[in-house]
Amino acid sequence: MSGVVLLAAPNTRAQYYAQALAEAGLNLRGAVLMGDAARHGEPRAEGPPPWPDAPLFFADLRIPLAATCAQIADEVVHAQVTSVNCPEVVSALASLNPALVVYAGYGGQIVGQEVLGLGVPLLHLHAGRLPEYRGSTTIYYSILLEGACAVSAILLSAGIDLGPIVARRDYPAPLPGVDVDKCYDNAIRADLLVRCLEQWLRTGRFDEEAQTPGAGRTYYIIHPVLKRVALDSLRGDPPRAASPDEGR
Repeated sequence: MSGVVLLAAPNTRAQYYAQALAEAGLNLRGAVLMGDAARHGEPRAEGPPPWPDAPLFFADLRIPLAATCAQIADEVVHAQVTSVNCPEVVSALASLNPALVVYAGYGGQIVGQEVLGLGVPLLHLHAGRLPEYRGSTTIYYSILLEGACAVSAILLSAGIDLGPIVARRDYPAPLPGVDVDKCYDNAIRADLLVRCLEQWLRTGRFDEEAQTPGAGRTYYIIHPVLKRVALDSLRGDPPRAASPDEGR
């Protein structure tokens, strides 16, 4: 894919994105790997989750991110810093002359003008339907309120989940026992990523939908008790009383 660059921290989301692209036969112009270079060469888990005949692609987290990037990217650049807004990241991105950047950076960071100032669209996959579900851990709130999940693809802006929407897709709730944080959340994001990049390949553009200021709701990191209730609901269990240690 001419001009597409992956910007990645050493996390499971980046592993999912890279392996999903490899599975789909999509190659990258380059990859910028943030943080300690050695961590990108480490496996992060024992293998795929227990979901026979899964409707989605699940990454094998035993395969290091660096190995997959070497397979799918023309050039891999290491920026051994942990903030997306460091000059080293800006310089690394600029050196690859990207037309589009896929963002899989560190959680909780807001991309600032240092990167946005490059004038390159940054594609981010958000695990919630926008604008209804902004903020953090929205996959759990969606499971609680709707018994289902969704992903929205947006182009990053200075606000939190406020950039133009380029795609949305609904997904069923995961089976009981599937790791939501490490596996399912990343699998549905990677699925929509592949669909978005296949469109980019065909047309060289996205159909952008501006978000209405003030629409929707912003959620915050889910309380452990509510998270437990959401996971119990996947098994059809009724809400239970919290243990004394939960939520501390």
